[in-house]
Amino acid sequence: MVSDGLVAFWRARLDEAEAAARESLDAPDGALRYLDVDQWGDSLVHLFDEDRVLREVEADRAILALHRQDPEGGFTWGSGATTAGNCAECSCEGALAATECFATVDYPCKTVRIRVSVYSDHPDYQQEWKP
Repeated sequence: MVSDGLVAFWRARLDEAEAAARESLDAPDGALRYLDVDQWGDSLVHLFDEDRVLREVEADRAILALHRQDPEGGFTWGSGATTAGNCAECSCEGALAATECFATVDYPCKTVRIRVSVYSDHPDYQQEWKP
């Protein structure tokens, strides 16, 4: 299933980023913390700042939790079809869905695919995940 592999891939990349940032924070002369500012400039130092990396990991994990696959379906259509298997955030759910909303969005949704696409150069990235 596309979603299982994509989610596992994204979680692994987030775990790697978090581990690298924490390892660098723990090192007395961490490679990320002590770049030569004269050589690389302030923008590169900020790009590889461990605290920023950890905030990005936390934000991406929040996106992943919000844009999750709905295993049960929050809404059942008159035909008996449900929103099960769709993005729980992007598809209509709950009381509002029963009266006003008719949208379902397959999972993984475009938001998840776009966030994961930053790893498109990784050897385990699959082209079918492209947004």
